[in-house]
Amino acid sequence: MAYNVYLVKRRFSICNSLLQRCSKSTRIGPPWKVLFFGTDEFSLASLRPLCSKMRTGTLMDELGVVTKMGSAVAKFSESENLPHHYWPLENPNISSKYDLGIVVSFGHLIPKAVIESLPMGCINVHASLLPKWRGAAPIIHAVMSGDLETGVTIMKVKPHKFDIGEIIRQYRVPITWNETARTLEKRLAAYGAQLLMECIRDLPRCIIMATPQPNFGITHAPKIMPSMAIINWDLMSAESIYNRHRALCHIYPLTTKWQNVIVKLHSIELVKEFSRPFYTPEHCETSKKTALDFLSSDTCNYQPQKLIQTKETPIDGVPCGSLKYDRKNKILKILCADYHYISVDNISIGGKLMKAHDFYNGFMSKTEKIYWRFST
Repeated sequence: MAYNVYLVKRRFSICNSLLQRCSKSTRIGPPWKVLFFGTDEFSLASLRPLCSKMRTGTLMDELGVVTKMGSAVAKFSESENLPHHYWPLENPNISSKYDLGIVVSFGHLIPKAVIESLPMGCINVHASLLPKWRGAAPIIHAVMSGDLETGVTIMKVKPHKFDIGEIIRQYRVPITWNETARTLEKRLAAYGAQLLMECIRDLPRCIIMATPQPNFGITHAPKIMPSMAIINWDLMSAESIYNRHRALCHIYPLTTKWQNVIVKLHSIELVKEFSRPFYTPEHCETSKKTALDFLSSDTCNYQPQKLIQTKETPIDGVPCGSLKYDRKNKILKILCADYHYISVDNISIGGKLMKAHDFYNGFMSKTEKIYWRFST
């Protein structure tokens, strides 16, 4: 009850503040003037529909862009003849002619003066279900952690800190067990753009109805570093290595060493077999939902294929990181910390890309079996 009273008071305060800020502008409704902050392909997925809508002159009649020189957003802005400015802004006062700021994968804190100069402030499209995975790389960290679900959040932008603003809207998205961060990013970019357009249609009500982020379930997604791609065979399970590969393969191939020579592993898979489709009770609370709830819900992670790893009985004294060559399938099998295996069919050693059978013929077959091992 007390929390509900708090929300009502907070929304009244936000509404009053918004009205005061809007009173500084002659505009009280659409079409809006929007200032977009973004850089990459994820940003571009939102900028394209905004540009299309601006051309109609209905919800928006002006669209300006703040970006980095040479970025995907900069090139699009030039091709569409959108007024654009490069970061850092030489003249922060440019924001005063707009009603709303939209931030998508920008990577920089928006100055307080810029936020306050916009009558409706700034909103942000973030690729996670906040407050989980606050930070620069939410998609990669979600995949690397083996999450079964993520999503997109539209939130208000606050000065001085990233990803702490009130939540305007959220949309849940399941992650399939073999999905890479790159493919997930494309899906989330599309969902984020759709959710953003819904918010634009619902201005200013959606901003007034924004709710504070919960103070529990907070996790952080810091910037990705090359060291995250180094495999520790003594500590990492097969599944954690596979998840790390799914998360990082488009940036950094996972690395290890063969007799102190750096090796990069490509096309990593789990040694596995499949069973029939199933629902996982711990991941899907269908028992707590009605049929209508279930049909309308995106929270249930239906897995079309269950992943069952084959666990081979370890041989005493065989260290983690040990290699086997599977002649039938022409792949390498590598023993992990949990005595499950990953398989690899492409590697790079000394900067040279080769198939697993070439590595076997050129390196393993010329080395005693007791030394068939990758090390950290």
